[in-house]
Amino acid sequence: MAARKDESADALFRKAEKCVRPNLLKLKFAPDWTEACALYEKAALGYRKSNKHEEAKVAYERAALGQERIGSKWHAAKLMESACVEAKKADQTPEDVVACVRSAVTLYREAGREQTSADALVRGAKLVEDLDERKSFEMIQEAIRVYEEEEKYAQVTDLYREGLNLLIRHKRYEDAAVLLMRCGEACDHAEAKHTQNKVYMNAVIMWLYLEDVVQANNTYLECLQVDGFESSDEASAISDLLDAYRMGDPELVKQCIKTNRTFSHTDNCVARLARQLPRGDVSNLATQLESACGLGGPDNSCELDEDDLT
Repeated sequence: MAARKDESADALFRKAEKCVRPNLLKLKFAPDWTEACALYEKAALGYRKSNKHEEAKVAYERAALGQERIGSKWHAAKLMESACVEAKKADQTPEDVVACVRSAVTLYREAGREQTSADALVRGAKLVEDLDERKSFEMIQEAIRVYEEEEKYAQVTDLYREGLNLLIRHKRYEDAAVLLMRCGEACDHAEAKHTQNKVYMNAVIMWLYLEDVVQANNTYLECLQVDGFESSDEASAISDLLDAYRMGDPELVKQCIKTNRTFSHTDNCVARLARQLPRGDVSNLATQLESACGLGGPDNSCELDEDDLT
């Protein structure tokens, strides 16, 4: 059965190739891309069913070229996405798979489908993550930029979440903290205050997980400048947690995380990290925090002066 499927796919591919070649005997000089596209797609399906992924990728690429030639770049882009999947299954190099994704994205953009191109970048990021996680994250960042340029801030938070999950899976916690602060700005544009508060709390947790209590405190103070955060449950929870660190008592830190439900009502990937706090020597972290707060004399405090919020 598999052999017959292979022969059928091969025959369809050969027939498609004939459609785009000139035939002087039949006085055929112009390629028939419309007929060829249908045949290439059928061939690709046949190859795919027979697990001949390399051949399926080539057939999809030829079909995409045909759709581009007849002026349908949107269909060409969709076919290139299918080629991406086959390239991955064919164990081609990460560079080849990424190149397929980029081709699809370019075609969507040329078709005037900017947001669809961003969605294709996200799908591509998932496809290549286990091959090249840095390229995967770059694709998500690019997708975020597209949505932000289109001012689709309400939808972009989902893309930030995709990026956050990827970075945490690959233990890139510092990059995750930076991404969360950017997400906070997008939430501000979208007037999504509840999400923004959680995002800022998550950024502080990232720094605490990295045992950088000074940067965690600085991030908390920076977030307090944002309207609405200071009065939020998330700000209160972080304030209590940083106080526990100042006490230098690891059990107090654990108790703070365990008893405050705010820490569990956030993204699962971040909640898991929070439950692992504290990390490192808490007594030493408390000393670092005290030293940082004392730098520059008494006017440089780690706490906001409630009598002077200007």
